[in-house]
Amino acid sequence: DYASSGMARLMAQPTRINSFDDLLKNEVGFIAFREFLVTEWSVENLLFWKVVEDFKDLTQKEQALPLQKRHLSKILDKAKEIRETYLLSNAPLQVNLEAKTAEQLMHNLNDLIEDLSMIHEVQQETNDMLLSGRYNE
Repeated sequence: DYASSGMARLMAQPTRINSFDDLLKNEVGFIAFREFLVTEWSVENLLFWKVVEDFKDLTQKEQALPLQKRHLSKILDKAKEIRETYLLSNAPLQVNLEAKTAEQLMHNLNDLIEDLSMIHEVQQETNDMLLSGRYNE
């Protein structure tokens, strides 16, 4: 039904949409475009764009925190989610990328996941030592 669709809400909204970027960053515009893409069988591309934007925001927020307050596991979990949901050959919402781009992205993401996993393990080990008082011995 058009009256309840995202497109109707977008048209009724007073916010001016001047660019594709504005459309994607506007909640109602995003919903309307997503509804359109569902009909075109290509919603995974939009969802991938959104999860990458969320990932960038998360990493920026985590980097802004003092080192002891960072949650590397959040970044690690989000990176794994992106890989498993959008990039693996059997991903439920696999995005259609050029082979070279997909290969490079998977390589970089796998390296990031490996690095974050190692850093997270070291962080946990250090945290455990601090909590157990090993530094006091």
